[in-house]
Amino acid sequence: MIRKIKVLIYLGLFGGTLYFMVSPSGCSFPIEYRLNNLDSRFGISEEEALEVMVSAEKIWEDSIEVNLFEYNPSGKLKINLVFDERQVRTLEVQKEEEKIDQSEFLIEETSDRYESLLSLYNQKLTSYNSLADQYDEQLDSFNENVSYWNSRGGASAGAYNKLLAEEVQLKELYNQLSYQGKELNELSDRVNTLATMANSKVEKHNTNIETFNTKFNTGERFDQGDYLRNEINIYEFGTIDDLVLVLAHEMGHALGLDHVEYPSAIMYYLMGEQSLQLTSEDIQALKLECSNID
Repeated sequence: MIRKIKVLIYLGLFGGTLYFMVSPSGCSFPIEYRLNNLDSRFGISEEEALEVMVSAEKIWEDSIEVNLFEYNPSGKLKINLVFDERQVRTLEVQKEEEKIDQSEFLIEETSDRYESLLSLYNQKLTSYNSLADQYDEQLDSFNENVSYWNSRGGASAGAYNKLLAEEVQLKELYNQLSYQGKELNELSDRVNTLATMANSKVEKHNTNIETFNTKFNTGERFDQGDYLRNEINIYEFGTIDDLVLVLAHEMGHALGLDHVEYPSAIMYYLMGEQSLQLTSEDIQALKLECSNID
């Protein structure tokens, strides 16, 4: 089965000097941000990047109904999407996982065909065995009748005609058995062919998984993003939702927050269990940092 790559993806630590003023009464906001650099190799447009920034902003604002961030083309908080070997690796992983998923789909498809054909074979085998039993019974009865009349020196005209009729029925049953037997042999060949195909696909699939794990499942650690001196850098993401979460995390650092010890929190140091909304731990950390937020 497909296992997810075990790479620990860390979210950037807070560092640097915040550009907004902090007073005893609380925090200064909204923080104005802008898209400073977008590497085209990420494959997303500037419009899509702006939508992501708005989504990340809303993660913070929707939970507390405070305007914490605001887009401004001249904003002091610069957001950069920096393409490097981390994203290259992620794209390679995604490509290989797609191949493995496709391989798994083909195995399931072949297995379903095999099971369906095997079920048909078993049905026809049951029918064949039933017909064979019927043929054996009638053949035994016919042979007994022939032996009986032979022991008496010959059959009467009526008995002889009856034996001829039984012989015709036996030939018809035999022909049916021959036809069904041929059909069973053909089905058996097809079932065995599918079984061989399925086993071959499974063997290749397992080899691909082993190769994948050897290449990517190395326990390597890297940061997806970081915040330093009014600048957020995003280095790696798998999906748009991943990008929103990483950006929301770094925006939390821009608010002055450090990491919290709760795996589902946006501000947890490791990406994995988060959803697209703040947890109570995130909100508590924000309120502790900014006393002017109710």
